[in-house]
Amino acid sequence: MQSVESDGGRLGPLRRVLKSGCWLCRWQQAVWRVGLFGIAAGYVALACVVFFRPDPADGMGSVETALAWLSLMGTTFVPHAGVALVVWLAVLARAKAYKTIAVGVPLLVLSLGPWVWSFAPSRNVGPVAKGTMLVLSANLLGSSRSDVELLEQIAAHEPEVIVLQEVQAASLARLESALAGRYQVAAAPREHLFGGAIFSRLPFTRAARIVYPTDGLDLPQIMVWVEFEGREVCVFDIHLLPPTGRTLVAGQATLSHELGPVLDEVFAEGVAAIVAGDFNSPWGGQPLKVLRTRGFREAHRSAGTGLGATWPTRGVLSLPPGIRIDHVAFSPGMVCVEAWVGEATSSDHRPIFARLGWARE
Repeated sequence: MQSVESDGGRLGPLRRVLKSGCWLCRWQQAVWRVGLFGIAAGYVALACVVFFRPDPADGMGSVETALAWLSLMGTTFVPHAGVALVVWLAVLARAKAYKTIAVGVPLLVLSLGPWVWSFAPSRNVGPVAKGTMLVLSANLLGSSRSDVELLEQIAAHEPEVIVLQEVQAASLARLESALAGRYQVAAAPREHLFGGAIFSRLPFTRAARIVYPTDGLDLPQIMVWVEFEGREVCVFDIHLLPPTGRTLVAGQATLSHELGPVLDEVFAEGVAAIVAGDFNSPWGGQPLKVLRTRGFREAHRSAGTGLGATWPTRGVLSLPPGIRIDHVAFSPGMVCVEAWVGEATSSDHRPIFARLGWARE
């Protein structure tokens, strides 16, 4: 009887080791299953981002609007998903799920690779025919006094063209007073968040035009024509709706689609175009397809380095890898030689700068 108890006592630690081993096996299997499911979901989401592009010309139904929102969110947060994937692959490595890691590595390259590549030196800067023009674009956050804070950066860099969003009457009056005698202005201020204004040191060549969406919303998009180095260029101030609800997502997609024919009219006259503003979308998002398909290039992608994040200026989302939803885009025939993000103001958007010129033939 004593010998049995003695054997049982000796076998006790062995049983505990075996039980511990079984628990470890179960933990590894659970991590493997969850990891494989997550990576598969990542590939599906990436496919949605890459291949799904709604066509607002046919209307935006509930399903298409939902898919458009998912595609836009996927495009916006692909780099963030890549950062999360790095952490998850480390967990899989701890669980020795090496086959699952192998499946996830291509997804990591596709999601985080473009963000890492953004730190490479400027690679699309072409030769400029003559001089350059500096374009500043900034969202003023409506009733904030960021317009006053922006004046210091305007004085430091002296941009030829200033494109502003969320311009209200009070901020427009302060800017007109501060910039009087140096800049012409075309403006459509609003007490809601979709007023706009364009200030220019370059001479206007024709009357400004305001484009409104066909759904009747009061969302003025301002166009001016200026003379630059003996040629005419159209400057288009854009502010699209934020994707924060079904109606707004559909409105954003529809308005961006409607801007296409307007740009085609400009090109039909042989005029180049600069489109700048708050698009509430990253460059690869559906709303900017209207520019990408017409050969536009984005200033930061052409001549900027680093994060290039513009929104928000505070909070968790302001941390790397950041979000860039403010852009300066330029049509064929022009080049960007320099682009950077300005200093933060009390607005939730950082201003952006782009130095552009005519491409040397």
